[in-house]
Order: sequence, then C-alpha cells, then structure tokens
Amino acid sequence: MYTPFYPDGWSDAPSTASPVTAAALAHMEAGIAAAADWRNVKDPAYGAVGDGNHDDTAAVQAALTDAGNAGGGVVFLPTGIYATTAPLVAPSGVTIQGSIGGTLEKTYYGSSVIKPLPTWAQGSAPAKGALVIGPASGGYEIAVRRVHMDLAYQTASADGISNGGSTNSVLLEDVIVTQATNGVSVGGGNTWRSHRVNCVDCENGFNGYGSDSEWVNCESIGAWGSGWTGTNGINTRLIGCRSEWSANYGYWIQADNTATGGMEMIGCSTDRSGKHGIYVQGSGYWPLLISNFQGRRDGATSTTAGYAALAVAAGCTNPVIVNGMTVFPGYDDTGQGNETPEYGINVNLGGAPSFVQVSNAYLHAMSAGVNGVLTSGRAIASRTGDWWVAGAITVAADTA
Repeated sequence: MYTPFYPDGWSDAPSTASPVTAAALAHMEAGIAAAADWRNVKDPAYGAVGDGNHDDTAAVQAALTDAGNAGGGVVFLPTGIYATTAPLVAPSGVTIQGSIGGTLEKTYYGSSVIKPLPTWAQGSAPAKGALVIGPASGGYEIAVRRVHMDLAYQTASADGISNGGSTNSVLLEDVIVTQATNGVSVGGGNTWRSHRVNCVDCENGFNGYGSDSEWVNCESIGAWGSGWTGTNGINTRLIGCRSEWSANYGYWIQADNTATGGMEMIGCSTDRSGKHGIYVQGSGYWPLLISNFQGRRDGATSTTAGYAALAVAAGCTNPVIVNGMTVFPGYDDTGQGNETPEYGINVNLGGAPSFVQVSNAYLHAMSAGVNGVLTSGRAIASRTGDWWVAGAITVAADTA
C-alpha cells in the first residue's frame, strides 16, 4: 500500500481540512523568495525608468553587478524601453529576464527592450555589444530570456549580444536583435544553448557558431552581410534554423579548425540569399553533416556567378555529407529580380573539394541540379527551368 509522505507542517487530515499549516506556508514562501533572488531594475534601490529616453545604464548595471556579487540571481526587466549609453555587462551566474521577446517584429508590443541611444559608446567594456556576456576574463552560466535588443538609433556599429571573453555555458531564449553589426557574436565561447533567437536587419545575424553549442529554431532575416558566419562549429548542432534574405551567404561555414568533432545542420533552410545558401570552406578534418535541408531561391544577385543552394569551395578538406535536400527556384516575392539558383549544388568552384557525398536529394535549379562531380551520390533527382513549368525530372545515376 502506498503511504504518502508529508513534509514538516503537513498532516494526513481528511480532504475537508487544509493540508498546509500557516507556519509551513510561511516557511515555503520564504524559501521561494530566497531561491528566486529576484532583482527588479525598477525597484527604488535601482531606479530604472524604462521610458526610452532616460539613461538607464547605471540602474540596470547596478542590478547586474549586485546579482553577480551575490553569486548569481535573476535581474528582471519589466515591460519598458531601457535606454543605454554604454554596454551592459552580465556577470557569471546571472539571468536577465524580460517580459516579451523573440518575435520577428521590430515593433515592441509590450516587450522588455534594451535600446542604445545615439550617444552610446563602448568605453572600458570588454566587447562592443549592447549586452556583453561575461567579463574580459571570461564567464559562465549566464542566461538571457525574453529580451528585445534594438540598436536602430546607436551610431557606433555595435553588436547586439557579444561575448566578453570566451564565456561558456550561455543560455539565450526568446531573444530578438534588430539592426546590429552582429546580432549575436559568440567569438571564442563554447557551450551556448540558444532557442528561438531572431536577428533582424543586422549586418550578420549570427557571428560564430561556438564549439559544443546548440542553436534551435533561430533565424536571421534581412542580413546585409551573411545570415550565419563563423569558423568554429565543432560538436555543434543547428536544428530548425533559418536564413532569409541575406545579401551574401545564408550560412558561411569556415571549417578551418583541425580539432576532432563535427557539425550538424538538421532541418535548416535558406530563402533568397544573395549568393550561396550554404557556403562551405575549410582546411580542417571534421565533417559537416547536413540533414533535411531546404534551399529556396538562393543566389539572387546573379544568374551566371555559379551560385547554388549548397556550394563547397575548391580544395575544402572537410568531409561534407548531405542526406535529404530539396532545392526550389524563384523570383523575389514581388515577382521581380533574378530567377535563381543557378545550381542546386556546386562543387566546381575552380577545383574539386576533397569529399562531398549526397543522397536523397531533389534539386530544381535553373541550369543544373549539380555542377561538378560529387564524390558519392545516390537517389538524386534534378529538374531545370522555371519554377512554374512541370518539366521532366532527371534521376542521376549513382556515382558510387
């Protein structure tokens, strides 16, 4: 027979009686308050205003510093626009908690917004970001949740969220960054866990993948550089991530690090990149595994430059393994511009890479499904011509 366990102050009284004594309830409430270690930046002790005009830098930073000195805690930003004139530096063990964030909208709709003013300057901060994760010596166990970083009015070309100095064990959830140089700049950090982070109209959406990291349902849209770019993605996974309307590459993967490991892209997609959707360069050894990738309308800036949904640079030594890939061409949303991509996969950029294996692919591109010779390819179907024409599908013979 199951015997219920009751903590101190509870009883096995009939259901008509309260199961919790007043003393037990007071004890529980005190424990919850102590565990939360909650600091509201609008409390009189800090005095943040959150009206978008008053400089709240000192108030928010004081709450962050107090939480760090206490060994960690939550710094709460109620709904409001927190104007800043210098980077906010988050110490180890601190969680920055806002009210609403993480949409693709540049409007606020009740969000907790950090908004650098035109007078914003880096000063003595360890990195040039509106929010710096960790000190120059590095940090750990820092979280940012439900915050909107809006850099539209600062003039110092700053990042939205920037790594202070190889900060590790970082959690980002439901964060939006607009009009920054780099929306999120990981630098040399590792073990970043990021969920539903959206970078809108930044130069580069995400700069650096971080080793031993995971990015889930994160998106860059409207980058005037590349949606994702970086050199270190060892033991890192991108799951359900997206790059839309990047002027250059959707994902630029520069796999030069020679350490062991690998990088996975699972269920990721691109749409209307100016150049290649995924562009892989590297002189490393670790493999890149791409599963269930969808490329759409990439290579928008040219019909003759060889742009493709997936391109692997000449001489790339990193193995690239693709399983499950679809490519579809098209114009801009208005029906204007170039109908692209020229190729579904391009492995003929002045020379062949070391190893590219493709299986289970449907590649509809304007000139050819594959340009160049794959190291290994199976179950690949290609189609050429306008997207609205039901042209013949060519099933390529197995190459290995």
